[in-house]
Amino acid sequence: MKVSEIRMLLSTSKKNEKRQKIKTSIGKVIIILFFIIASIFQGLAVISLFVFTVLYILSIFYGVNKDGAMREALRVMAFLPAFIIGMLYNQNQKEWVNQGIILSGIVVSLIGLITLSGLANIDGTLYQGRIQSTFHYANVTAIYLMMGIILSLKAMEKDKHTVCILHWHSLCIYLLTCGLILTYSRGVWIIFTLMNIFLLLSNKVLDKLHKGRYIFLLLLASMASFLMVSTAHSKWFWMILVVGAAISMISKHLGKWIYAVGSIGMTVGIIAAFFYKNEILDRITDISFGATEWKARILYYKGALKLIADYPFFGAGAMGWADLCEKYAGDYVKYVHNYLIQVSSDIGIIGVAFLIIFITSIFIKFFKNKKKDWYAFFIVVSILIHSLIDVDMHFQLIAVIFFIYSGIL
Repeated sequence: MKVSEIRMLLSTSKKNEKRQKIKTSIGKVIIILFFIIASIFQGLAVISLFVFTVLYILSIFYGVNKDGAMREALRVMAFLPAFIIGMLYNQNQKEWVNQGIILSGIVVSLIGLITLSGLANIDGTLYQGRIQSTFHYANVTAIYLMMGIILSLKAMEKDKHTVCILHWHSLCIYLLTCGLILTYSRGVWIIFTLMNIFLLLSNKVLDKLHKGRYIFLLLLASMASFLMVSTAHSKWFWMILVVGAAISMISKHLGKWIYAVGSIGMTVGIIAAFFYKNEILDRITDISFGATEWKARILYYKGALKLIADYPFFGAGAMGWADLCEKYAGDYVKYVHNYLIQVSSDIGIIGVAFLIIFITSIFIKFFKNKKKDWYAFFIVVSILIHSLIDVDMHFQLIAVIFFIYSGIL
């Protein structure tokens, strides 16, 4: 045997030995961390989320997409700390998070509205007339604005005894709803409608007066959005937005009779708008299982299920779908557009089982609590439901918010 071959064999042996040591060290650290975390936070949710994270880390070693698996594992590693932070927050810290989402949501909405109005052309914030804003993806922008509306409602209810001429949280609801409508996100529109039906019919949140004001604000934002679409790129756009904002800010002082009369008037106006061509109405009438986007997603789901059948227990590794999608779905799409199916393709049915255990355990804990935070519940459920048809959980901010509010539950 040549000297060069001997050196190569020795080098390979050393590399293998080094890799084995790294794997052993990782294993030791994971086991130690497991017992530390499990002993401090003795809950099923924490343990299941910990195992879920470990499975993503391990997928780096066997996944078909090594680089993608590394990036995804690093991203997923933030979920457990976010959940624990949510568990440990005191009331003041929860309020800071709530206010942060509301204020940032207003900024996100205004950036989109500024671009839609034609006042400025901010790159990437508009796509085919749809507000994408800073997320550069309309559907995720919509779910973020919906979270802002939910938290503004909580703040509005909490401030019921505050004496103030201008009402800040009513303005927030108005601006966030305008932005949400103009994202044209049909999935979020449906989820938002269902949530509002529950809010308005349930006695869990909001008293009758607040429900009346909320209906008034929703109709005001809807009416303004219809008119703004028809006047985009003109001075009337901002006139409509500002007049609506002014009305929303004094809405606290209008009283239930004005809410009723105003709501009836705006409802008639919105119904009348159905007789005229409008992009919002076109989008509403296009809601069906035959929509082009939905047909494409069905193909992704079918392809991903075939992949899962080939890699059932531990998946193809994190982001394996991005490498194999053309083989299984006949088209390139980075994500499956269904988070549970995505997780199944990444780390198999074992991995998704731990995620389901985590979600189930936090909901059981929530319903067992006597003092329930229904607004945190709406946020978690909204993200979860929409992530079953879109890519919300692949936007790190949305994922972190999901786990923080899971911890708050």
